Amino acid sequence: MTAALDRTRALLDQPPPTPIPGQLDLRSNDMPERPATFPALAVACPTCGSQPGQLCTSHSGTRVRRHDVHQARTAAHQQRPTP
Repeated sequence: MTAALDRTRALLDQPPPTPIPGQLDLRSNDMPERPATFPALAVACPTCGSQPGQLCTSHSGTRVRRHDVHQARTAAHQQRPTP
């Protein structure tokens, strides 16, 4: 197990890789507030009450869900009438 710890420490001691020009650096302060565009953001969320265009929040309402939306919101988006 000591060898594995030594490899891990060696990896952690390396400087982070430089970002590719033109690519968003996720470690920087210019990270956008909104992640990828979710089509379900077009409707309000029946689970957490987020308005259209706003990200869903956690069940306690304290954190923004940045990686997905609630399943009920996706279902509501799929059931809405298409223009």
